[in-house]
Amino acid sequence: MTQYNFYDNFILMRIYKKYFLFIFLCLSLCSSCIKKQEIPLYEEEVEVIPVVDSLYNYSKQLYKEAKYTEASRSLREIIEKYPTSEKVDDALSLLLLSKYRLKDYKGVISTAKGKHKLYKGRSTEPDILHIIAQSFEKINENYEAARNYFEIIRIPLKTSLKSKSEEKLKKIMKKLSFEELKKLAKKYEKTTLGCFTLYTAAKIGLEQGKDYEARKIHNHMKRICPNNKYTMEIARLLKGERAVKLSGAIGFLAPLTGEYSIFGKRVKNGLELALKGRKLRIVARDTKGNPIEAIRQVIDLIKNEGVFVIIGPILSMPMIAASGIANLLKVPIISPTATEEDISSIGPYVFQINVGLGAQAIAMAKYVTGTLGCYKIAILYPDDAYGNSLAEIFSEEAAKYGVQIVAKHSYPEGTTDFETPMTFIKDKNPEAIYIPCYPNEAVMIAPELRYYKIDAKILGADGWNDERVPLKGEKYVEGVIFTGSPTMVYKNTDIYKDFRRLYLSQYRTEPSRESALGYDTGILLLKTISTGAKDTESLTNSFQEIEPFAGTSGVVNPRGVFEGTVPLYTIKRGEIVRLK
Repeated sequence: MTQYNFYDNFILMRIYKKYFLFIFLCLSLCSSCIKKQEIPLYEEEVEVIPVVDSLYNYSKQLYKEAKYTEASRSLREIIEKYPTSEKVDDALSLLLLSKYRLKDYKGVISTAKGKHKLYKGRSTEPDILHIIAQSFEKINENYEAARNYFEIIRIPLKTSLKSKSEEKLKKIMKKLSFEELKKLAKKYEKTTLGCFTLYTAAKIGLEQGKDYEARKIHNHMKRICPNNKYTMEIARLLKGERAVKLSGAIGFLAPLTGEYSIFGKRVKNGLELALKGRKLRIVARDTKGNPIEAIRQVIDLIKNEGVFVIIGPILSMPMIAASGIANLLKVPIISPTATEEDISSIGPYVFQINVGLGAQAIAMAKYVTGTLGCYKIAILYPDDAYGNSLAEIFSEEAAKYGVQIVAKHSYPEGTTDFETPMTFIKDKNPEAIYIPCYPNEAVMIAPELRYYKIDAKILGADGWNDERVPLKGEKYVEGVIFTGSPTMVYKNTDIYKDFRRLYLSQYRTEPSRESALGYDTGILLLKTISTGAKDTESLTNSFQEIEPFAGTSGVVNPRGVFEGTVPLYTIKRGEIVRLK
């Protein structure tokens, strides 16, 4: 029995020894791993926080010294390397503010995109949203600006930015389309400005003849804010208790026969569509595109027809001639399409809404120096109102950037041989040549530049933005850079799509830019009449005081001030493509 126990114990001890060695090795390995992990964990705690603080304080100092680019680099490092830091939202806020100071508004928007988790629910949220909203406003993306201002109002924290956002929203809403206002109202109707948003949408709906839609909004307002002053105001408008309208007729001046009659008819179609269903009589007169005839007709409209406002003329020279008479007789006159700059400066009764030409020349002058780096430039242009206006404005604007205009040459209408200007320009050896011409001229000029071995970057205006240019110009127009009409940007908006549907149903043809401008002029007139104007003087005051608003052709401003963005295009592989 004793021998058995001894042998049994001996076997057990050997087994225990093996297990003990195994357990000991496991514990040693675990201990080693834990020690290895403790070092970086401890170092992160004592080193990362001082690094972030140091970088942030350094960035703040750079910002105070107006070194916004340098500050942006340090702040971006904090956001990218230490996204879980307590300072990350402060760093993002200061980074966006730096970009805003640099006027890099698109940079603000792209930087903030997808980073809402970094600031959501933190004290910096209202400030960050405010910078984003202001940036959208600067680039005329008013719907997105409004959406961000609404987000500030919705934040439960007390902040002075709420009242500022409300003030901004009341102004921005006047620039939004009916569809955009409906979307905002649906999403933010429970905010402090919810009922006001619904009211603005209903009012614009009424101005655009969408009485059924306005009534639907009013019924909804009665449910959510029954005793609100805005609900009662819409009820009053729906009953027809609108402001007193001016008596008499609307004068319309345009070429209805002859070379430019197609443009006159397009504008007239747009105007009539806007005023459809309204008790307003249009008295049309044919200017034949002639300034003298425009003077005769404007006198006849005012003296014999008693019109209270004149729409047109649609060409610049007849408009300038007619404006002096209308201003003298104190009847407001507004051109939907005249492109000559500063027509509205003729007098207080003179207005125009198509002022994109000057903006194109200014945008190109900035691009050719800032992006292309060209400072020796030649200008070749048609000797008419379009060419002269663009050439003059481009020259003046380019000079501000230090550009030397080494050659400036015009050519008369109908020119097919450009040998004289080509020889003149070649001798000056320009780095770039600005050619604000028409499509049929563009496809003749581009090959001649190659023939005369003028190795300069070709620049143009919206005359190049025509499918005939890459089709007929072939390889000679590859790489040309040109500005497009600012109104092109708005063709994807809801308000333009609504207008297009209306126009197609009425006229069975696609609307042109002239039609859109005619329509916007009609809407502008309805808006000013609805303010309560009783005579030509009060109507003129309404034109002067009305806030710019979103129209089918872009942002409408009767004071002759451009509101919008000028797009840039190039021709690549036979296709017109927009530059980013």
